[in-house]
Order: sequence, then C-alpha cells, then structure tokens
Amino acid sequence: MTNMINHPDERLSAYMDDELNETERLEVEHHLASCERCRELLEDLLGLRQAVVGAYEHIQAPNELESRILQALAQKPTPEPAAKGWLSIPLVSLALLSVLLIMAGTVIVKMLSGVVKVLIALLYFVSHFIATAPVLSGLTILLAVGVLMLSGYSLRQLLLSNE
Repeated sequence: MTNMINHPDERLSAYMDDELNETERLEVEHHLASCERCRELLEDLLGLRQAVVGAYEHIQAPNELESRILQALAQKPTPEPAAKGWLSIPLVSLALLSVLLIMAGTVIVKMLSGVVKVLIALLYFVSHFIATAPVLSGLTILLAVGVLMLSGYSLRQLLLSNE
C-alpha cells in the first residue's frame, strides 16, 4: 500500500521525457508498480502528449515563410511624418494637468491651512511659556548668547592659527 504523501506527481512528466537519473527513474517505476492512481495519471499525461503532438503534425508552415521573414527584417521602416493632429497631444496633456492641479489645489490649501494652525498654536505656546517662565526663558537666552560668543571666539582662534 502506498502513502499519499509519496506520490511522484511532479516527477511523472520528467519520467515520461526520460529526464530522471537512474535512481529517480527506479523510484518512480517502483512506485508505479504498486500505485494505480499514479499509473492512471501517467496514462493521462501520455495521452495528452500524444494529442498535442498529433495536433501539431498536421500544421505546415508556408513554403515562402522563411523568405518573407528575412525580407521583412531586411526592410527598414521609414518614419512617418507627424499627423495633422499633433497639436492635440500637448493640449490634452495640458488639460489633464490643469484638472490635476485643480484637484490637488484643494488638498494643498487644506494642508497649508493645517500648517498655519500648527504655527499659530506654536506661537501661542511660546508666548505663554515666556510669559509664565521668565527666569527659564532668560537663562535660555543667556545660554544661547554664551554659545554664540564661544563659537565666535573659537572661530577667531582657528583663523588666527592658520595664518
């Protein structure tokens, strides 16, 4: 009795085409000897292959096909002059761009409105912070001035040392 997990469904096509190595071929043959399901699947695949081969045996290419292909490849297509309606392409593009800008304009206005509201809120916060904590604000300003002066002094010393 065979295990359903070990069915070589994917390898049956390679088995039909003689693409398996000796070990794999023997494994598939051993399995086929004991598994009716896989034998039926192999017979179905062989029948399908025969049907496809049979369908294409009756198709004949025209005798002059090769020469027509070579002749078509040899001919260089000549560029066609611009049509009279060449102006319509830029006009349509401009119209589409205008519609896009109008649609995006409302979004941009709403975004700018939001940015202005955030800036107003920040200004309100900073002004109230300075009003409620003057000592802290004064210390912050003094620290900023001190850092600025120290940076200027360091820059001056650097410039003098390079002379």
